[in-house]
Amino acid sequence: MMYLGYLFILIAVAAVIFGFMQRKKMKTIVSAPFKPTGQVQGSAGPDGLISCQGAIAVTQPLAAPVSGKPCLYYEIEIKQEWEQHVQTEDGMKKKTGRDTAHTAKAGSMFNVDDGSGPVQVDATDKVDAKLEKSHTEKKSYGYGDITFGSYQVHIQRPSDSDKHAIATHLTEKILPADGNVFVVGKLTGDTITKRDGMLGNIMLAREGRDALMGSSKRNMMIGFIVAGLTFVSGVPMAAFGTAPAAAADTCSGMTDGLTSPCIGRSYDANDVVFNWTVTTEADYAFSSVGTGQSTTMRIWPDITVRNASGPMFHMSASDGAPVESQSHFMPGSYEIHVNDTHYGWAENLEGGAGFSLMITQVPGTAVAAGAEPTGDLPAGDQPAADDAPAPDDAPAPDDGNK
Repeated sequence: MMYLGYLFILIAVAAVIFGFMQRKKMKTIVSAPFKPTGQVQGSAGPDGLISCQGAIAVTQPLAAPVSGKPCLYYEIEIKQEWEQHVQTEDGMKKKTGRDTAHTAKAGSMFNVDDGSGPVQVDATDKVDAKLEKSHTEKKSYGYGDITFGSYQVHIQRPSDSDKHAIATHLTEKILPADGNVFVVGKLTGDTITKRDGMLGNIMLAREGRDALMGSSKRNMMIGFIVAGLTFVSGVPMAAFGTAPAAAADTCSGMTDGLTSPCIGRSYDANDVVFNWTVTTEADYAFSSVGTGQSTTMRIWPDITVRNASGPMFHMSASDGAPVESQSHFMPGSYEIHVNDTHYGWAENLEGGAGFSLMITQVPGTAVAAGAEPTGDLPAGDQPAADDAPAPDDAPAPDDGNK
C-alpha cells in the first residue's frame, strides 16, 4: 500500500502540472483581445497578444511531402525499428525497440478573413494545434536512402553497433488548409506571429475559439480533479501504509550453517563479498551454482573464504554444474568472495548473473574449542592474497561461450 500511495502522489503531481498548463492556455486565450480580422491592426493588448477567427485564405498552400495534401503546417517523424541480440545468463536473448531517427516540420504564411478584411498569419515555426494524421507507412529496411511517397531521407545506422535496424516507420501530421481557424499570437507589424517565451508557439484551433476554451476548461478540471483524488488517497497510503514484505536477505549476517541458500548477483569483474561468522568449530560444506538457465552462459562459481590472515578455503567450478567442497573452520569472522571461474564474466552478460551459495555444517564434525584446524588449505599452505586469479589472467570470451 505504501508504494501504491507513492504512485498516486506522482500521478497527482503530473495531473496538477497538466491542469495548470490548461489553465494557462485559457488565460492566454482570455487575455488576448478577440477582434474581427479587419480590426486586428492596432488592437493588440499590452503584451502584444491578439486573437481572431475566420476562414483560411491561402493562395498557394503547403503540400505535405508524403501525402501531398494541402496544409498550413506539417510534421514528419520517422522511427527506426531495431533488434539486438544480447548475452544473458539464460542464453542469447533478442531485444527490440524503436528510436526516433528523423523529424521534420514546416509551416506557411496564410491569411484569415471573417469578412471584415484579411490579416496575415505566420505559421512557419512550430505551432500549438491539434494536427491530423495524414499518412503512416512502414518500410522493411532500417537505414540508407529511404523514400516515402515523394519524400526521400537518409537514415543512419543505429549509433550502437550491436543494434540491427530492421524497419522504419513514418508518421505525417498536418493542419489542413481549409475551413476556419482561430488564431492567438503576437501582433508583429501587420502579421500575427508566435508568442514570446520558450513555449510561446502560435495557437491555431480549427475547432474555433469557443470549442478550444471549452476543451481547455474541461481538461483543466479533469487534471485538478484527478490530482485531488489521487493526492488525498495517496498521502495516507504513503504515510501509514506498509511496504511489501521484502524477501529475506539470507546473505546478510550469515552464521555457521544456513537454513536456506544465499542468493546473490554479480554485474562486473569485482568480487561479490559476504560476511560469514563461525561460532562453532566444525567442518562446513559449501555448494554453489549459477542460477541462469544456460550452463555455458551462467556463472561458474569461484569461491574463496578469507579471514584476516588471507585465503582459508577455495573451490572453483570447471563447468556449469554445481561445485561442492568442504573444509574445517575455527570460530571467527570470515569474508566469502564470489566471482566466476573466468573473472569478470558477468560483465559480458546483460543484467549480470545470479548464483546460489549454500553452507551446511557437516553433522558429527563439531569439536571442542582449541582443536587444530583441518581442511583444503591448512594454515601452513595458505596462498598469499595476491595469488588469487587476476581479471587480466582470464581468457577473454570471443564467441559468447566460456
